[in-house]
Amino acid sequence: MLKVVIDTKVFISGIIFGGTPRKIIDAWLTKKYIFCISPELKAEILIKLEKKFPLPQEARNKIKEALDTFSQKIYSNPKSYSV
Repeated sequence: MLKVVIDTKVFISGIIFGGTPRKIIDAWLTKKYIFCISPELKAEILIKLEKKFPLPQEARNKIKEALDTFSQKIYSNPKSYSV
């Protein structure tokens, strides 16, 4: 199955505004691909949602739960980077 990393802006746009980004989110939730997410990306998504969009706490909790449940966690290995 295809593994995908979604940019924060695309993810938030899909949640808040709909359109094509929403189709990307819907495809993830219906398991058309595997959403891969790092702890840093998850934190960025949740922080931006909280600071920029007045979603109820319950909605933010559901988004966090979906990220925890329906995504594959990935972790970077800083030692593997070369400069």
